[in-house]
Amino acid sequence: MAFQLFTRLEDLIKNSASNPITATPSQVLADIGSPSTSIAVLDNGEISSHCISTGSDNPDTLFQACSISKPVAGLAIMKLIELGHFSLDDKICDLLPDQIVQLMAIDSRTERLLRTVTIKHLMSHTSGISVGGFPGYPVYDRVPQLYQIFEGRSSANTQPIVMKTLPGLEFMYSGGGITVLQCVVENVMQKPLAELVKEHVFDPLGMTRSCYYVGLDEQNVAKAHYHGYYPTEIKWHVQPELAAAGLWTTPTDLMKVVRAVQESLEGNKPNTILRKESAELMLTKIKGDFGLTWLADGISFGHSGSNNPGYRCFTFGFADLPWNNEPTAGQLKQEAQIAIPLMCGISVMTNAVTGDNVWLKIVSAVAYLKGWTAPSGHIAGDHFTMTPFPAFEESYASDEWMNWIGNSWSDGWMIAKDDKDNPVAGIDHEVLVKLRPAAIPPKQYADGKKSIDFVMDGISILVRLSWDGPDRTIETCNFGTQEVKVLRNTSNAT
Repeated sequence: MAFQLFTRLEDLIKNSASNPITATPSQVLADIGSPSTSIAVLDNGEISSHCISTGSDNPDTLFQACSISKPVAGLAIMKLIELGHFSLDDKICDLLPDQIVQLMAIDSRTERLLRTVTIKHLMSHTSGISVGGFPGYPVYDRVPQLYQIFEGRSSANTQPIVMKTLPGLEFMYSGGGITVLQCVVENVMQKPLAELVKEHVFDPLGMTRSCYYVGLDEQNVAKAHYHGYYPTEIKWHVQPELAAAGLWTTPTDLMKVVRAVQESLEGNKPNTILRKESAELMLTKIKGDFGLTWLADGISFGHSGSNNPGYRCFTFGFADLPWNNEPTAGQLKQEAQIAIPLMCGISVMTNAVTGDNVWLKIVSAVAYLKGWTAPSGHIAGDHFTMTPFPAFEESYASDEWMNWIGNSWSDGWMIAKDDKDNPVAGIDHEVLVKLRPAAIPPKQYADGKKSIDFVMDGISILVRLSWDGPDRTIETCNFGTQEVKVLRNTSNAT
């Protein structure tokens, strides 16, 4: 079954090329943005893997996990909390080395705020602590110590890690806060984070291709690229901020993490990595869509990642998390009867700055081929300004799309049919572009309605025939401008 899935995926990728007969999947993905795309699919608890590469990379090739490092470290930290080493409500100043406290408390105006920050604040990105992300250091350069990163002086390429806003006030993504968390854990446990994660996550889950330090003698490593054909000057950067961005791994191993969280949520399987209540706590939204190191909504949880000089990745898993639903979302979920494919998920890793568009297309394509719903835009980093692959079909079997035909849509858009009764669209009746069915799960609405999704042939625009209550609308997702627009019928016709 896994072989069949990846064969169909490769056919779908080739089908998107201007000449599908001569195109290869690796060339198509390189043209889109990444020389290597490593994929793992979790289906009913079983993991299968595949790698599409213009070189020799394979499913065991190491990629930087970037910010997906955070929930992996978070899993180890939740385990340490279960074991009683510290609690979510502990004040970090009571657990940090004195040197780090002094560096962060150097401004007397914010010292009192710092002393109210808890581990829960750090894990939910509500601590108010600065530095969103870290660019890393060229592999041959001298890498600073953690205390030098806190100082933010000449040895560090980021500013000092300090208080920026009120603890608990709002969500503010903070790699700096996760680095503080790393210092807390290492000081309490008197062990390096790398050893703790290996002991409590890697080894129990059989993550044999995961580590924090890659030697220059390691051959099976995806080298960073600017785009699908141009490597960066440095093979990769070193990330001393291990918990925030320093994990090296594979999609297969990331799916083991997702599966472990899903099994913990079930609460009825032996040897789960966390207790059920701990897993539920990790995936309970605190501010915005963030729980404890994971993004979560009512049907899924996940995280994306982006590291310099060129790694982009994403992992997510489905789970029934009704406590995260807002009243309207919960009502929609019930009315639309969204089927949650439990013990399922997808992980995609790329090795290029332009890899976001690749993993987005792959995630949508796999979900489409499996008949799954899509991860929400929040879980996927609100990246729905992308164009999915065209589906195999040349046109929709149903004529329902014809109900959107007309030239009264806002911004001058029009939907029409060509001389073969196939859909076309555009803003100039003399240059209407063919619409091809899109390889993306439809958006689901109340009363059983679903979107009808098209790709504009040859260009980077998704045209979604959508609904706003009883009214028909059109959503256009333009990858070129990174804009999503909702078009309304200016004649008020429905």
